[in-house]
Amino acid sequence: MTKVEKAVYPILAFIAISYVSLRAYLNPFINDEAYTFLYFVWTNKFIPFDTLLWSANNHPLNSFLTWVCYKLFGMDEWVLRLPNILAFIIFTFYTFKFGSLFKNFIIRWSFWICILATPYLLELFSYSRGYGLSIAFFTAGIWHFLQASKKNDQLSDWHSWLFMTLAMFSNLNLVNSYFIWLLLFGFFSFDKSHWVKWLFNVLIRAVVLIPPIAMGLKLKAHGELYFGFDTSIRDSFHSVLEIIYGSISSLWDILVFVIIIGTILGIIASAIRSGKIKTAYFIIGTFLILNILATLFQFWFLDVSLPRERTMIHWYFLLVASLFFGLHFLHTYWSKAYLLSIPLLLMPIAQAHRYNLHSA
Repeated sequence: MTKVEKAVYPILAFIAISYVSLRAYLNPFINDEAYTFLYFVWTNKFIPFDTLLWSANNHPLNSFLTWVCYKLFGMDEWVLRLPNILAFIIFTFYTFKFGSLFKNFIIRWSFWICILATPYLLELFSYSRGYGLSIAFFTAGIWHFLQASKKNDQLSDWHSWLFMTLAMFSNLNLVNSYFIWLLLFGFFSFDKSHWVKWLFNVLIRAVVLIPPIAMGLKLKAHGELYFGFDTSIRDSFHSVLEIIYGSISSLWDILVFVIIIGTILGIIASAIRSGKIKTAYFIIGTFLILNILATLFQFWFLDVSLPRERTMIHWYFLLVASLFFGLHFLHTYWSKAYLLSIPLLLMPIAQAHRYNLHSA
């Protein structure tokens, strides 16, 4: 990566941060924000199992951080949204980190633009909800997990655990992702000669799953896990793509199918050819595929509704990242593969109609 790129990326990030900040300042409260504030923040009753009522609107970490800002700075809309604005800065930082892994200039910048020029994704950081926080922490958690796996770095391992925990408590929909992270951690760190220490490390990380799972069961018992589909996973993908792009067609079905099948084949091929599995492509691709499989398992056997729209926005990041890392892998064997990333710039162009500062 050139020095010019390192100077230009902060400009792109600044534009995106400014957009998020302006939306946070100019937009009035939406219904979910008002509900969260009135029932959990204003009443000082946001700690799970000690709330006035059980509601999926209470994203624990978001409610806590909103409460801190409310107590320190008052109840202006932009003040209550400050945690998510700051989380977006974290998101742009780790998006840069992932983009720096691409050796080709075109692939690298296409990835950055496709992520940071997604209006709906940016909007989620403009509200006092848990979705922006969760995807920022989720992205950071994956990055540090990658570093810990490649370098056997204890500090990165702790950072990964911290960020994945924060992501899960920001949005309980990431329980599956935390579990997948735990499986990968156990798989990558297994040491037959130190299996007792390995087991302890796995179990102590597994304990963190207990409160979110208990919260999820309580929410289900109170009928609060209603926001979803009882039809097919196809409708889940349609919901997030439609809200991002404004319309849906059979072409999107084909693209999603190609990305998923291509990711499965790609991570297997990359692991076989390179002899390495501790790579960004393998880890991100595995997160995507196992998230889909875990969701289908819960739907078929546990009567949990399929996700929709904002509750699966982290899937969008995984889809886009898997697509570009797939191109990156292909580029190592076909020098013209980078050209395939150029048409992908139609993705942010197709979303241009969503840019606005005054409405959700």
